[in-house]
Amino acid sequence: MGERRRPAGWGTVRLGSVIVLAGLVGTAEALSATSTPSPSATPRAVSDACADADGDGLLTVTDGVQTLRAVAELPTTCTPFRCDVDGNAAITVSDGILILMRAAGIYAPRAFDCPVPSRERDFSDFASFTLSRRSGLGFCPDIGSVLDAEIERQSDGTYLARLWVADEGPLDHPDCVFSFGEPPCIRRVPVAERALTDDDIEILRDAFRSVVVYEARHPSCAAVAYDYCVLDRFDWDGAVVSNDLCTSAWMPFGDRERLGDALDRLLPASEDVAR
Repeated sequence: MGERRRPAGWGTVRLGSVIVLAGLVGTAEALSATSTPSPSATPRAVSDACADADGDGLLTVTDGVQTLRAVAELPTTCTPFRCDVDGNAAITVSDGILILMRAAGIYAPRAFDCPVPSRERDFSDFASFTLSRRSGLGFCPDIGSVLDAEIERQSDGTYLARLWVADEGPLDHPDCVFSFGEPPCIRRVPVAERALTDDDIEILRDAFRSVVVYEARHPSCAAVAYDYCVLDRFDWDGAVVSNDLCTSAWMPFGDRERLGDALDRLLPASEDVAR
């Protein structure tokens, strides 16, 4: 038989006891892991699709091989969210190496950056909206800002708003919703219920018309614990979106700030706030 020739641009990568034939189109950095992975004999469950190239809910050597098949332009089960683990908008040898490191239990921060699928949502035609803000591992809402909101469309098409603002108080105050640090107490103070004006409604519709929603938790949550000061829960007619990127539906920081600003614009004069 004639000699079997390896296609130009191909090479072998040793991964513990496994040698993978791979198209070497990644960078030298991708192949210079600080420790050599030795893939675990026991499959490791994954809590998100990142690195799970074959989508079976387990992290194994097979996932790395599927990624390297994508690099070689062979049939593969890879998608960007499954295989672009370093988040550089391309599936390369680096991703295959990082997936195999994850399968072997070797920590590599760049292996948790898969691009989370997202879409822009229009919530402007809402019938019911609620906002609930609660403490994370700290609590630092702006004093005088909207803490909770309930806005309902009435049978005549108008909207009724019930708002609560954040206020400070003494530690022994019965309305404290959180007591820690400065100020020592955050109170949930009700605002007088009122019907929203046409201008108010337009403020809300403008804010709600374009909200970016990420539709899976961020893969970094598998490796990093996030310390949130305030956890927000926005609910439009049962469509719940959080500011917590470790939930299944979350929004970027900019959208969260923009929505909060729109709600703060609905606040009446300070004399309508119970003290």
